[in-house]
Amino acid sequence: MNVRGGEEAGEDRGLAFLPDLCGRREVLGLVNLAALTAIVVTLLRAPFGPGFWEALGANAFFVLWIALLSAAAMCTARRRLARWPRRGALLVLYIGLLVCAAAVALATRLLLPAGVGLDATGIARTVAAAAIVDGLALRYLVVLESGKRAVRREARGRFHALEARLRPHFLFNTLNTLAALVRHEPERAERAVLDLAELFRASVERAGGVATLGEEIRLAERYLALEELRLGERLAVRWRCADLPGDALVPSLLLQPLVENAVYHGLESSPEGGTIEITGARGPGGIEIVVANSLGTGAGRGRGRGLAQATLAERLALLFPEAPPLEVRREADRYAVVLRFPYRPSGSGTEAAPAGPDGGL
Repeated sequence: MNVRGGEEAGEDRGLAFLPDLCGRREVLGLVNLAALTAIVVTLLRAPFGPGFWEALGANAFFVLWIALLSAAAMCTARRRLARWPRRGALLVLYIGLLVCAAAVALATRLLLPAGVGLDATGIARTVAAAAIVDGLALRYLVVLESGKRAVRREARGRFHALEARLRPHFLFNTLNTLAALVRHEPERAERAVLDLAELFRASVERAGGVATLGEEIRLAERYLALEELRLGERLAVRWRCADLPGDALVPSLLLQPLVENAVYHGLESSPEGGTIEITGARGPGGIEIVVANSLGTGAGRGRGRGLAQATLAERLALLFPEAPPLEVRREADRYAVVLRFPYRPSGSGTEAAPAGPDGGL
């Protein structure tokens, strides 16, 4: 199962990015634009003189009808094709706009006197001009909407990154664990305090930004070390990340929310606990990381992972638009999240030491 944000998936359908040409103000603006276009065309083709106003009237009549029919087509398409895939809806609209231009050109030949209406060559030129202008206009609107979507995704990603900082229950549990360790095992308590401080420093300073894969793995190690203090033998962690490049650029807080979900939704409510396995490798297609956890008896809170996973999917798509979407694999006794993205070094392009705890970073 691939994970995409619900809002982003909806943005890939319909023609909502089109101007709403169903309202009076928008139609009036389009009429003014058509009138200005007719004036420019007339000035380029006819000298200012006795015949100028007749030519202007004919051109204005012609351009205004094309504009009004096109507005009606876009208004109808925007509503009727709301659930269509974006490409199919654009193709239908583009053909509809060409039909509008051809219909107006053909009407001038059938309804106006000979010599005034367009001949076959004029109709062909009108359709060709409409094909170019409509294509450029739709392309401009698509690119403009893509830019706005990127801004929205970045804003959502930053907001959710701030919102998804360490859960309060984790802080409370960790403080209780520290209180129990201070008297009997002060050295372990000191290490735990340093780990907790590093976790909160990273969640504040790097929220919504980028980091290196090595930093993100160390952050996940610190988090899991704190959870191991609390859960003891109920939590087993296996790292298989020796082949990962530590200098790879990734969205900040990449792994910590996933391992936190694995503990909270997969292991904590299970009496016998379980295992979290983080596997990573770099291949010809880029980097692949799998965060998996076992599902023991009582591990029934898996539905709550959706927000963190959707947020991470949006942030990965923002940094790596060409990467495949985040993938979720759920089995009877195992839950796994698969991340795939290209390798982009943070420095000069040379690989750093392997990033895993078993790789010597």
